[in-house]
Amino acid sequence: MTAAWIAGSVRARALLDRRLGPVRVFAAEIAATARRVHALRRRWIPMLTTELARVELALDEQDRAESIGHRLAAAGRNDARPEVG
Repeated sequence: MTAAWIAGSVRARALLDRRLGPVRVFAAEIAATARRVHALRRRWIPMLTTELARVELALDEQDRAESIGHRLAAAGRNDARPEVG
């Protein structure tokens, strides 16, 4: 190996690094996005789906309770709403 060959190899490597730099950044962004999607699918979406079901159930129960209260009030019953205090 000559000094010229080594210098040419160093220049070629530097050129390759400059040209691959944006590709490496792009590849890192793709990997980060893949990790985010994985976290969404494995953790966040199931957790939020469970929470949504809990809130919907609570709202349904509240609607049923209010409906019963309105029906009792419409029927003229005084015990439509319990006394407080």
